[in-house]
Amino acid sequence: MNKKALLVSTLLLISAVGIAAVSFIKIKKNTASSPDELKQGDAIFPLGNNVNVRSTPNVEANNYIYYNYVGKIGVYLESVLGKDGFVWHKVRLDKPTGNHVEGYVRIDVVKKG
Repeated sequence: MNKKALLVSTLLLISAVGIAAVSFIKIKKNTASSPDELKQGDAIFPLGNNVNVRSTPNVEANNYIYYNYVGKIGVYLESVLGKDGFVWHKVRLDKPTGNHVEGYVRIDVVKKG
């Protein structure tokens, strides 16, 4: 690859990364539950009709506390980065079940109530 082609390829890659970053920021800003807008004790609700509540901050087949939960989930405690790369909100559940009084919901599927 000659220098001109390498330069063009590099500029295209930098542009693509920039567009992806701007898109992510827009998604984060449009998410009603972004960590910078929440404080401990804020009510958390599904963004749509329902949401899955999990015991750990990641998507695994066996970590459901609630599947398709409807209504107020609980109150916001903190936000964490899951090993799956998503931001998750840790919540104190309104309806504890079994030995679970806290759970995790992904940032893009919930809103502040």
